[in-house]
Amino acid sequence: MGVLEDIKKFYTKGGAKEKILFVNAFVFLIIQVGLLLVYFFDKEAAGRFFAGGTFLSSTSDLARLIQKPWSIVTHMFTHLEILHFIFNMLVFYFAGGLFVMFFSQRELWKVYILGGLSGFLLFVLSYNLFPVFSAVNSLTTICGASASVMAILMAAALTDAKRKVKLFGIIEVEILWLALGLVLLDLVSIRSGNNSGGHIGHLGGAIFGFLFVQAKKNRKDMTLWMDRIFDWIKDLFGGSGKTPRDKKSFVSDEDFNLRKKANQKRVDIILDKISRGGYESLSKEEKEFLFKHSQK
Repeated sequence: MGVLEDIKKFYTKGGAKEKILFVNAFVFLIIQVGLLLVYFFDKEAAGRFFAGGTFLSSTSDLARLIQKPWSIVTHMFTHLEILHFIFNMLVFYFAGGLFVMFFSQRELWKVYILGGLSGFLLFVLSYNLFPVFSAVNSLTTICGASASVMAILMAAALTDAKRKVKLFGIIEVEILWLALGLVLLDLVSIRSGNNSGGHIGHLGGAIFGFLFVQAKKNRKDMTLWMDRIFDWIKDLFGGSGKTPRDKKSFVSDEDFNLRKKANQKRVDIILDKISRGGYESLSKEEKEFLFKHSQK
């Protein structure tokens, strides 16, 4: 019971990052247990089940897609391979923690979902428009959080571009260059024919992350319309009517200290900009951030 209580506490008291991690882990566990049970009784059936994905995975084939419309959303929480799951969750844990230093918990959910949808849309359009994919369109499946993670990573990288990260614990590089490097890797990997749909999806997620930050700099929120959907879902399941922004979520000491350090670093950059060009040299978003920080 102690383990179950810890899991329950992790989910109920955790923020958006913890909840998204939990959902992905839970879905992965259910799929693996299901595959194992099938394997015990019919090895070949388990192989076919894995090769064709699951009913949670999605496809670019419109005839098949219309039969499983839920997969447009469920595919972004679905992983079939352990390394795919671990890599996506490690990058998400890092990028999501940085993202919530500058944006809200609810926005993490919205960018995760809309980034995944953007990647999926680009994938479906590409596989149905470009002749090079016509032969494999009806056979292709897609799953995983990669597009969602790329959207969050790109948004975080553009917001805190100078943050240093260590690749493989050795090579130090600014996070923006890491994000751009991954985008370049996806671009050159499409022609390989190995998971071309996945690489296209990653690009769609990165594009959404870029557009999200650009809109924020212009004091616009391109995800605002999703609040009505979130509130409707919350009310449907007996919610109090309060949005996640009204509820204090659990924040670890590590995340709190990182957020505090990132905010102070950004304040220092803004103050340095004022000393060089005056207050009017600041963007609207920088003025707003400085005002909010001065009230704390």
